[in-house]
Amino acid sequence: MATHPSDMCVALAALGATVFVEGKNGQREIAFNDFHRLPGDTPQIETDLQADELIKAIEILQNDFVANSLYRKVRDRSSYAFALVSVAAALELQNNVIANVRIALGGVSHKPWRAFETERSGHRRKFQARS
Repeated sequence: MATHPSDMCVALAALGATVFVEGKNGQREIAFNDFHRLPGDTPQIETDLQADELIKAIEILQNDFVANSLYRKVRDRSSYAFALVSVAAALELQNNVIANVRIALGGVSHKPWRAFETERSGHRRKFQARS
């Protein structure tokens, strides 16, 4: 199985986006982290989207991550569009203390990979701004 090639999806995973879909059974919401699937027993099914559903919108709730966010990717050559590996990281600061951390990785799995354990370990740490 190939790794997931999208830059945008890594950022959407880090920001906790929601996918709004509609099909013959009506509308539903899918947390972005649950939208892409791991191969398991059905490697031909890459998303949680049903055959008759259409993506209507993707929503990112307003948050304080924009001021302290970063996306980086490493490519084999600059002429290649997709990343060998990428990271989307964002911090929410309150009085120079990290209140919330978001980290998603690309190029490491069949789907954009949220680093939940790493995020939990980063909470409540003092942030020292660079000079």
